[in-house]
Amino acid sequence: MNRLGLFQVAGLYYALPLPRLMRIDQNPRCFALPKLPQGVVAVLVENASLVPMLDLQTFLETATVQAQPEYAVFAATEFGAIALPAEETCGIVAEQKGRANYLARVDASIQAGEFEYQQNRFIILDIDILTMRLTQACQ
Repeated sequence: MNRLGLFQVAGLYYALPLPRLMRIDQNPRCFALPKLPQGVVAVLVENASLVPMLDLQTFLETATVQAQPEYAVFAATEFGAIALPAEETCGIVAEQKGRANYLARVDASIQAGEFEYQQNRFIILDIDILTMRLTQACQ
């Protein structure tokens, strides 16, 4: 049974496959450092390492990120840990509770599909593509 972690930022809903979701922290301590690459809004400290908090607006051209989000959604990627901002968390649900539509992979979109749940449409994120696009932008 596949499960998705659901969260909201700037009025848009996002879903992250549970195997990639590490945890969600409330009231995270974010640090805006000078000269962060485009797409990184702040960093968080995690076990003596810096974890970038990504700005989804840069990649989807939609949301706006608060300087201090209510939640940080930590995710494991092929490139290491990242954090995503969230204003609200919507829980963890099985795909069977809604309707998941995965997209055919023909491009490098960070959107892997959509999940319809309780009259809301969640963007299913491909965080490996998201992180890969961030690292390419930094080169």
